[in-house]
Amino acid sequence: MPRCRQCEGPVDGIAVALNLKIVSRQATEFLCLRCLAETFRTTEEALLEAADRYRRAGCILFPPLPPSGHSSAPGGGVSRG
Repeated sequence: MPRCRQCEGPVDGIAVALNLKIVSRQATEFLCLRCLAETFRTTEEALLEAADRYRRAGCILFPPLPPSGHSSAPGGGVSRG
C-alpha cells in the first residue's frame, strides 16, 4: 500500500483513484484521504461522495462496487477500507 507524501499514512485504493482523478493522471506519489481533504479544503465525506459518483458514472480509476451494487458503508456512502 502506498504511503501519503504529506503525512506518511497509508493511502487506500479510493484515495489513489481520487489523486489520479483530481490531482494528476501522471501522479506517482499520493495523498491520503485526510490530506487530500485538507489540500482541497473539503471533507473526507465529500471526497468519498465524489468517488462514489465517479464510480457510478463508470470511471475505471475506482475499485468496482460490490456485487449488490450498493456500498457497504453505513448510510450508503463509500467504504474507505
